[in-house]
Amino acid sequence: MNLDEIARQAIERNRRRLAAGAQVGAWEFDIASGVMVRTADFYSVLGMPAGEQTGTLGLLSSVCHSVSHDAAHDTTRLLQAGRSFDTPLVISLSDGSTRHLRVTGSRTHRSGKMTGTVARGGVGR
Repeated sequence: MNLDEIARQAIERNRRRLAAGAQVGAWEFDIASGVMVRTADFYSVLGMPAGEQTGTLGLLSSVCHSVSHDAAHDTTRLLQAGRSFDTPLVISLSDGSTRHLRVTGSRTHRSGKMTGTVARGGVGR
């Protein structure tokens, strides 16, 4: 086995480890109706049991820590306007601890839809 192949295998092993440990949830938002569809992983990232897959925007704002209220408000405004965002947020968990998240969103090619992710460990890029 040559060095290039060894390096490729090491990179692939690291990629698989990272993917296995990643905590990322996904969502889709219909701008006109205000309905958001979330994956079960979305709730896991927020430290919550899986809930209804469809709902409104209030869930994320309701768990935001006070240091993130302005950022959550700005993110909601961008989402409703159909504009892309990449926002770090801090949320409060039911046990009183906090969790750092990164929430991203972008408009899809389908008119009137936004899709995005919520990922644990939202510090940095």
